Amino acid sequence: MKNPLRNILTANEQKIVIFLLFFAIFGLSLKFLSSNISAKENGADSLDFSEDYLIIYDLRNITIKEIQTLPGIGPKRAATIIAYRKDYGFDSLQDLMNVKGIGKTSYQKLEKHFIDFGKTEPTTNNQVKTNSDLSLININTANTEELILLPGIGPSKAQKIITKREELTQFSSLEQLLDIKGIGKNTLEKLRDKITLGAEK
Repeated sequence: MKNPLRNILTANEQKIVIFLLFFAIFGLSLKFLSSNISAKENGADSLDFSEDYLIIYDLRNITIKEIQTLPGIGPKRAATIIAYRKDYGFDSLQDLMNVKGIGKTSYQKLEKHFIDFGKTEPTTNNQVKTNSDLSLININTANTEELILLPGIGPSKAQKIITKREELTQFSSLEQLLDIKGIGKNTLEKLRDKITLGAEK
């Protein structure tokens, strides 16, 4: 292939042009690398976290500003969640459905943004001091360790159940659990087939 520069430039001029082109390309490469390094160093400003990353929060200590970054949560609902946590606490992630304005659909959209906690662990002989064949937990005799095995019941609510039981002498109906702060209709429905009042005295 003929070199078209031979007709225009001398051999020395051709070398100079090639030399200049080499350095121009080299300079552009350096600029490109430099901009990439700068973008990586300032990644927090250039990345779209809502698209590229899923940030997982802990419902027990999330701030009101962090809550407002979640889908469907504005300032009013965020304040409602914080108020509920202050009054009742969250013993499990499912307690979020006890917050006014958050139903099953809203919960399903939000749950992926939180770590799950308060799950019922498999029953062991050390955890439950009752007959291994007994599937229901008697809320009139159960201790804290037994009560926290129930869905949505953590140490705080377990203690509230025991305190209410002592106040009443014993529970005469499951609906009396609704008098305990933090136990709403949703929580009671989850408990109905897992608890018993025991034999009436």
